[in-house]
Amino acid sequence: MQKALIIYNPAAGRFPVRPAIPSAEEALSASGWEVESAETLSGKHATELAAEAAAKGIEAVFAVGGDGTIGQVASGLVG
Repeated sequence: MQKALIIYNPAAGRFPVRPAIPSAEEALSASGWEVESAETLSGKHATELAAEAAAKGIEAVFAVGGDGTIGQVASGLVG
């Protein structure tokens, strides 16, 4: 089974992100993915989470938040 990680920043943007995460997890699970989610706890936490996911061989990483969150996740994935 393929693995996916959703990295989300609850403090990003104008709209609450956290309530949308269960629906995203359910949709991915229904499509055959093994899904985990992780909430960012600090400014560079998204980078650390993404780097750990890449090291573990997780096939898909989704960034949910603002442009800062997306940039941090991208940085973590490319090393």
